[in-house]
Formats: sequence, C-alpha cells, structure tokens
Amino acid sequence: MLPPTVENPKDRAKEGLGWRAVTDAPLSKWDQVEAYDTAAKCEAAKAGDASLYAKLWGGFRDRRIRREAKQAKGTDPAASAHTEMRKVEDDFSRVVVEYRDARCVPAEAVYPPHPAAPK
Repeated sequence: MLPPTVENPKDRAKEGLGWRAVTDAPLSKWDQVEAYDTAAKCEAAKAGDASLYAKLWGGFRDRRIRREAKQAKGTDPAASAHTEMRKVEDDFSRVVVEYRDARCVPAEAVYPPHPAAPK
C-alpha cells in the first residue's frame, strides 16, 4: 500500500524531495499497487522497490543540483526548457516518498471478510 502524500517545502531543503507521506492517514486513503501471497514476498518487493527508487532519485537530485547551479550563474542556455524537467522530477520525487513509506498489510485490512452465508 502506498500512502497519500502532501507537498512539504521544508523537506525539499533537507532531502530535495519536497513531499511528505501521510503515514497516519486511514488505510482507505492509501493506494493498493500490488498483492502478494505472503508477507515475506511483500516485504522483499517493498525493500527492492524502495532501494531502486532511492538510487534513481540520487541521480535525478545530482543532475538537478548541477543544472540549478548553472542557472544561478546564468551559464545555462536552456534554462527556460527546464520547467518541464522540474515537473517530471517533482512527480518522481513524490513516487520516491510513496515507495519509501509503503506498507505491507494483510488482505483482511483491505478486503474485510464477508459474513458466512446462512445455512
């Protein structure tokens, strides 16, 4: 399950992500993205996803820092073209936060058991 997120400018200065996962939101507000046969499989997938997204974000963040330094110095001839790239990076950073704070929950938490049919 992926948590809902909200923009968080304070985080942008710290980690560069600019988003915060609302981990105390009710489960009904979270998004189910996968289903696994066992908790162990879910936890392994979650750890792999979080690691992958963190590595990818590191590359995005480093490129963004270099690009913004060029823009601040006025040495970036394509500065106006970077608006779209910022949008992509912002969307991706939200996904990083979602997968970093994802949770594995039992099926019963998402799909409550149905009462048994009367006999």
